[in-house]
Amino acid sequence: MLERYLNWSYWFSTRAVPFTEQVARYFLVTLIVMAVIGLVAKIIGWYRKILPWGKLYKRIGNLLLTEVVLLGINFFFTQTSTPALGSRWWFGLWLLVAIIWLVFILRYAIWHLPKELRDRKIRQEFEKYLPKSKNN
Repeated sequence: MLERYLNWSYWFSTRAVPFTEQVARYFLVTLIVMAVIGLVAKIIGWYRKILPWGKLYKRIGNLLLTEVVLLGINFFFTQTSTPALGSRWWFGLWLLVAIIWLVFILRYAIWHLPKELRDRKIRQEFEKYLPKSKNN
């Protein structure tokens, strides 16, 4: 069974074979779930835009919504058996782009976010001793 996926002709054939009905249903449900999670992450990011966590949520939302659009287009071309545009290697390219994008998000979350949170805490400690302006 796995041999089929390791064959070059399976991935690079120009004839696009549509998904079965059950696989297509799972695929569409996955796209809808990704879209909902992406929208929720974007909304949380907008409401927390001044906080460093807001940047992380916005990045995750951007990733998910972009991938939903790309997968939706790829799904359409695969289901309509469009030559070349519905090929399976587009799914591999999508997966590669998603992994690279996720690595950048994780790099931000692991290295940059803690530094921004630390700097924010130091700035808040410093600003509590400064006089407040009368306009506030």
